[in-house]
Amino acid sequence: MKIFKVAVPVLGNVESFDAIEYEGKLWLVPHWIDNLTRKETRPFRIIRFDNLAHQSTKGEAWGDFVLTHPLPPALFEMKPLEQQIVGIEYLEAPDIPFALPGSRDRS
Repeated sequence: MKIFKVAVPVLGNVESFDAIEYEGKLWLVPHWIDNLTRKETRPFRIIRFDNLAHQSTKGEAWGDFVLTHPLPPALFEMKPLEQQIVGIEYLEAPDIPFALPGSRDRS
């Protein structure tokens, strides 16, 4: 599974986040949880963005896509969400392992 970059407006700034294609959909990965023992990393949360306003910007310095509207800041915090966010599809702690950079068995 390939990891790519997405520019996202957050709190008045534009930040770059990792993203993946998972189950045929595009998902932001704001944070990763590393497991050094297993030499893997997994998303803390993934946020679907292919159903939101975005543009393809492949080859640009900031990444492969850019979202054209901001997302709720709570989605980018590393803590469980207190309530469902209407209109946003996301998954908490999905079981999607990736090899840690530098390990021999890269995914």
